[in-house]
Parts: sequence; C-alpha cells; structure tokens
Amino acid sequence: MMKTWAGRFCGIAIVGAAVALLFAAVFSGTASSTSLGVVLAMVPWIGVGAFIVATRPLNPIGWLFCAVGLLWLSGGVVLDWALGVTDSGDPIFAYASLYVDSYWIPAIGLLPVIVMLFPSGRLPSPGWRPAFALVVAGLIIAFARAALATSVQAGDNGPVVDNPIGLDPVGIVASSDEVPILIYLLAAAITAAVCFVTRFRRSVGVERQQLKWMVLAAPAFVAGWAVAPFAEPWPLLATGLRAVSLALIPIAAGLAITRFHLYDVDRVISRTTAYALVTGVLLAVYTAVVTSLTSLLPRSGSSGEPDSWAVAVATLAAAAVFRPALRWAQTVVDRRFNRQQYDAELAVDEFAVWLRGEADGAGVRHRLITVLDATVQPSACGVWLKGSER
Repeated sequence: MMKTWAGRFCGIAIVGAAVALLFAAVFSGTASSTSLGVVLAMVPWIGVGAFIVATRPLNPIGWLFCAVGLLWLSGGVVLDWALGVTDSGDPIFAYASLYVDSYWIPAIGLLPVIVMLFPSGRLPSPGWRPAFALVVAGLIIAFARAALATSVQAGDNGPVVDNPIGLDPVGIVASSDEVPILIYLLAAAITAAVCFVTRFRRSVGVERQQLKWMVLAAPAFVAGWAVAPFAEPWPLLATGLRAVSLALIPIAAGLAITRFHLYDVDRVISRTTAYALVTGVLLAVYTAVVTSLTSLLPRSGSSGEPDSWAVAVATLAAAAVFRPALRWAQTVVDRRFNRQQYDAELAVDEFAVWLRGEADGAGVRHRLITVLDATVQPSACGVWLKGSER
C-alpha cells in the first residue's frame, strides 16, 4: 500500500515538473519549431512514464521513460535560454552551457537500457548481466567525460566557455569530443538490439504480445525519421513526422506494460503492413503510368512537368488498383503474420460454401462443431436445434 501511494505521489510530481518545463518551453519566445517539436514529442514519454510509475512503481521502465522525457524537455528549455543570452560572462550561462553540452548523452544512452529491460524491468537471463553492466558503465564514463571537459558550448552556435566543474589541472579532456561517445552509443544500441531479439525468440504468451507492440513501433520510428529529411521544405511537416515517430515508442510501451488492448497487436501489425504494401503498389502504378504516358506521347507545355491529363489517368489507374491490391496485400500479410486469423477466416468461408449444398442436420451439426473447435477453440461446445435436446 505504501509503495502504491509513493508511486502515485512521484507520478504526480513528475507530471507537475513536466508541465512547468512545457510552459517554459512554449512561452519562452526563443524556441524554434524543431525544438518545440522535440519538446512536444516528450509529452507522451513523460505521461506514459508517470502513469507506469504511479501504477507499477517497481518497474524501472516507467522511471526510465520519465528520465528520458525530462532530460530532453529540460535540455530544450535550457538551450533556448542559453542561445538568448548576450553576456557570455554570466556564471549561470557557464552552467547552462555545461548542461546543454552533456544532457543528450544520458537522454540517448538510456534508450538501450530501456530496450534491454523491456517489458518486465528485468534482463532476459542472468547471462546478460555483464553486457548490461558494460552498457551502464559506458554511459557513466561517456557522461563524465563530457561533463568534466575543460570547455563547454551551448549548441553549435553558442560561444565556447570554461567549464565551471572541468578538470583543467588533471587535463583529462579539453573539450567534449562526440566521436567516442557516438561509437559507444552505437555499440550500446547493437547490444540492446541483440538482447531484444534474444528475448523475443524465447518469449511466449503475454510477454511475446508485449514485445510485438515494440516491434510495431520501432519500424514506424525509423520510417518517420527517414522520411522527415525529404519534408524539410515544409518545416512543420518535418517536425511533425519526427514528433509523431518519437511519440509512438512510449505509446506502444504503455499499451504493452499496462496490457491495454494487448492482443490487438496482431491485427494492428497486419493492417499496418498491408496498407504499407498497398501504398507502395499505388505509388509504383502512379509513377509507371505518368512516366510511360509522358515519355510516349508529346507534352503540350514547356515547363517539364507532366500534363494534367496524364496525372488524371495515373490517379484513376491507382484508384482502380486500390481494392484488388488491398485484398491481395491483406491475404499475403495474414498468411504470413496473422496465420491463426487467416486459417479461421478460411475455415469459415469453406464451411459457408459447404453449407449451401448440405441438408442433413446431423452433418451440419458435426461440421459446425468441427469448425468451432478449429477456429475459436472453446472449452465446451454445443448446438441447440428446435425439437432436439442436443
């Protein structure tokens, strides 16, 4: 009982701190659209993390989510303030530059830790303890190396100032060199990925469904950040893609850990994969039609753009292909990723076809019970017919 109330109190305190930082970021007047996108993307991280802390305080995943969200949120606020300072001799500016120069290391370095502990908060097996210890030790060393550098800088455009806690007499490092830190982060990410794959291959039942939610969020995150650079001419769109892709990870983790709609993940994966395939098919059809028409037939204009009639024909062709492509993609995906539902739907369709030519009540009853056992797998099954006790 005490742990529950302590978790709720901590969850409320975390949300309060996040709200204060969010107001500071939004109403600072110096925040850019990119920094605001990152700040807004951290809201689900903190919200989901605080909810897990309040309901499951012994699970470290919630605390780690809150830490990542608060680090990025506070880092964005401090960076925007530091970029607006005109007097680099201000002592507070030196500490702000120190924070901006080093906060991103644990903010990113905690992500492999989350992946290795997800969803139970424990490692897959005791054999992973040495690798986990190396990841955590590397994170501490990388952060200490950046935090104790003799000079720090607030962002790429800020002035270089002396670190107020730098180890100048020792001379360990003159400035925060990002190359060894990035090498560590890459090694930690590979270790976490191998750990996650190992856990997924050994998982069964509820844990496998929980891991599937993260499997669904990871490609969406990668796709969002891969597409965002192509949307740079539209800053709001690029920022929105990055923010949404970042928010998908804590949302998926929250659904997995709280087990809310846990077993809907197979349907979500099936539909998402099917529509991704259909989108690719439609883009291919549209591009092929526009390219072939504009190359075979002369253009009426000199702008170099395809004529409007070619675009209209390509759009109609893509629309005509949509329904068949969707049915084909859904069948292929269900057969590969959602086999149980695919077999169940196939059995029901076969039973409906067989029922059209069958008039024997006993045969229908026996076949119906067989189909139910193969699809729903009930613990008990019975059929009631008028005038019959069975």
